[in-house]
Amino acid sequence: MIFTTTERLIIRAFKDKDASALFDYLASPRTPCFQDEKLNSLEDAIKEVDRRARDNGQFAVCLKETDDLASQKLCARLHMRQEGCFKEFVSFMQGDGVEKYDDTFIFALLKKEWMSLLSGHCKSAPR
Repeated sequence: MIFTTTERLIIRAFKDKDASALFDYLASPRTPCFQDEKLNSLEDAIKEVDRRARDNGQFAVCLKETDDLASQKLCARLHMRQEGCFKEFVSFMQGDGVEKYDDTFIFALLKKEWMSLLSGHCKSAPR
């Protein structure tokens, strides 16, 4: 199910084909600090995509050109505000046993701001 599209993006429900990209993202060294989201295998990613596909609060943000999941740097390009930064909010052990701390950022966009972007009122939106 497609929720909306822009010139370059599709916001849709997760599909089976997203499992590999989701695994690449959630198995990377920066994200395991969120242990409840860490994926250890492609099989886990397939299960997670299935779960997200059934959750009305989960959206896959994809590039329209390829229908592939977009990167997390998308928030700024969508004119979302960084409303918070929790410095060294989470930590995890690296392979060498050294504890690594990671920052967590909170982004937001009001529905009326999103609707304005969709209707073309924000002419400064990056392309």
